[in-house]
Amino acid sequence: MAEVMVHRGTWLLFALAMLALAGGGCGDAPAGQGNALPPGDWFRAEGVPIACNLHGTVAEVEESILLPRCGAAGDGTCHATGPTPPRIAEVGKIAENLVDITPHLRCFQDKLVSSEAPERSAMLAKIRAPGGVARCNDGGDGGPGMPYQDAPQLSAAQAACLEWWVHQIAR
Repeated sequence: MAEVMVHRGTWLLFALAMLALAGGGCGDAPAGQGNALPPGDWFRAEGVPIACNLHGTVAEVEESILLPRCGAAGDGTCHATGPTPPRIAEVGKIAENLVDITPHLRCFQDKLVSSEAPERSAMLAKIRAPGGVARCNDGGDGGPGMPYQDAPQLSAAQAACLEWWVHQIAR
């Protein structure tokens, strides 16, 4: 069953309560400071808030997951120095290479990270199909999932943090 995200700003109290019960959240720094935005705006269809329990800020997700896993300097296949965009090389500068940018190789009708519908972002399709084939929003071949099959795979907690991160930078 495909997850459907629902934007519900009025459910902020519910989200805060759920995060408190879960023992963590995504941070509560004010917007515009490069940190996490207040949790509570994005929910899965079943009403569970999207959360990152490993890291508290957008910058921490970039530094701890994206840079070492996607933008490894010196690795010619990665997004820091390799031939395939987008560039994932510097904390705080990653979003500008992703938000509302059309993919370069496939899924030209999609956005790498969609500000209008983050749950339909090509980046999420890639991380939801690790080692397999990602799908474009129209069902077409979106290329290989990420990370590649022969690379160390993301943990469920890391994948959840990347999902949270996509929704945060889409704002």
